[in-house]
Amino acid sequence: MKLASADSIRRSYPHVYISPHMDDAVLSCGGRIAMQVSQGEGVLVVTAFSEIDETRDVSTMPGVPPGGLREMQDEDATALGRLGVDYLRLNYRDGAFRQRFPLLRYGLHLRAAERFAGIFGAIRTDIEQICSVATCRNLYIPLGIGQHIDHHLSFLVGRHLGRNPLNPLAISFYEDIPYALIPHALDCRLRAIGFAAFPNACERPSIREKIMAIHRSVRHLTTLPRNRFFRKGALLVALSAGIICMEAVGKLARYQSGEWLRPEMVDAAPFFEKKVAAILDYRSQARLFFESEAALRRSLTQYSLDIGGSAGQYLERCWRNIGRD
Repeated sequence: MKLASADSIRRSYPHVYISPHMDDAVLSCGGRIAMQVSQGEGVLVVTAFSEIDETRDVSTMPGVPPGGLREMQDEDATALGRLGVDYLRLNYRDGAFRQRFPLLRYGLHLRAAERFAGIFGAIRTDIEQICSVATCRNLYIPLGIGQHIDHHLSFLVGRHLGRNPLNPLAISFYEDIPYALIPHALDCRLRAIGFAAFPNACERPSIREKIMAIHRSVRHLTTLPRNRFFRKGALLVALSAGIICMEAVGKLARYQSGEWLRPEMVDAAPFFEKKVAAILDYRSQARLFFESEAALRRSLTQYSLDIGGSAGQYLERCWRNIGRD
């Protein structure tokens, strides 16, 4: 059911998911959400950046269907209805339409909270109000893998709330799919934001090893069927440059927060089919990321294996802040 605003909340939602766009929560946490709903727990999905500028030419914008915003909203309603959750849209403008050049929505976004103080403060206030009215106990925020400005601002809101000693919420950062499917993207994101998540891990791979892993992934990429060779080359260059930049930022002491994250896994195998079906409800987005339903299934299954799952399991992972050094 769609809620018009925080004032429309009439029940308790122990679990609130912040979805930067109208597919992120389902792509990243659809299995966990379906599991919580099956257990009779209240789940609310809050989409922050659910507005596009229809006065601009959106025909060349990836992922925007011919029907524009209304078609995207219909897809979102179908997917969330399939999972059985209520949802609320804050209707802030998508980052692609806040920038003169849409590609600028990707980057390191240093001092983003100051540069975008207005929208950052407004979203933080909205989320605090929603969580209060919904008597939320668990707030799920994107980790910001992929360096998209909308995901990063959502992450900053979560980090701000988590650092407030008066905040009663248990805040978890979920891994943003499809960005989390990029080799070493998680590790680079953690270094860029100064979080440590592998206290017992072995030595991290070198920059060269990371770039080679990205090269292998892009070379055999099946999820970009319409991309020609030069486009894959451009993607490889962009990802490699991103790896190098985030490694450099991660080594600067002033960006080290000294905070540790603990992984939280759920095995959502019984709800895998429902998650796949919900993702496919986002027809415009599914076509952008996955060439077919089979490719989607392979990507999600491989992701589960990569984070420690075994055959027959489907794992999803969030990260809980466990404090500072």
